[in-house]
Amino acid sequence: DEDGNPISGRMFGWSIDDTNVAEVNAAGIITGKSAGVATLTAELDGFTDTVSVRVTPRPVSDLQITPTTITIGEGGQSTLSARAFDSQGVELSGRVVSWTSDDLTVVTVDSASGLITGQSQGVADVIASSEGVMATATITVLAGVDDVEVSPALATAVEGDQVSFTARVLDAQDIQLTNR
Repeated sequence: DEDGNPISGRMFGWSIDDTNVAEVNAAGIITGKSAGVATLTAELDGFTDTVSVRVTPRPVSDLQITPTTITIGEGGQSTLSARAFDSQGVELSGRVVSWTSDDLTVVTVDSASGLITGQSQGVADVIASSEGVMATATITVLAGVDDVEVSPALATAVEGDQVSFTARVLDAQDIQLTNR
């Protein structure tokens, strides 16, 4: 009223100028829809007041990397991916993820794409981060294959006979690589 006291029992008219950012109901309660700024207006008997409403994105509370472990050879490449989630487990799209390696002598990673490249034999962690939330994948880099030897080098078989062959994998120093 004219003395500055609240008026009860009267319904205000509520509106918002950008319904892509937020919606407002008849009780003046807004629901954020997407990040941005909108103007909320209250109207009664031709009098109005406006306020700015800022809607911010839901924060990342969990980050999941796929795969969480991977084995590649020296010079080998693979791409990791990360998915961001809010505190209710709802996946958040469009979030920026940056990538780092804890040992660049073992594995490098493109900071924007998650493309990893094996540098030298060993184990390293690749860390994804988004909005301060981090997740880790463990990368094992195996020594690079330099040669494959099949023996015997020459074999002759008579129809119906079987000849057994073996193969071994060697690195650049002609050391046999196992588990290949």
